[in-house]
Amino acid sequence: MSNYPSQLKQIEANIRMRFRLQFIKNHKRKKHLVRKLVKQGARSGTAYRAVYLKNSGRWKLAHDFTVNLAWSEAWFRQRGLKTRSKAEQPHWQPLKAYPRPV
Repeated sequence: MSNYPSQLKQIEANIRMRFRLQFIKNHKRKKHLVRKLVKQGARSGTAYRAVYLKNSGRWKLAHDFTVNLAWSEAWFRQRGLKTRSKAEQPHWQPLKAYPRPV
């Protein structure tokens, strides 16, 4: 395991983003994805714009604010996906111990 919690945060964020991508792939039609986003708490106009008008692919849509709002970190926490980067680990080094860029 890493000594730096920021690396763990990036890994966890990537895992959540991959899950969002899979949720988007599971919807065969765009209108069903819009319905799901609205059901998850996104505003209908924002969900419609994100899915239809931006005309972006699944990968970019998985990074969109509306999708992040619908399947947020709290949503994953409710489903049992724990966030390890929030906890203090004894082997993590303090902020001063981080390597400085040259």
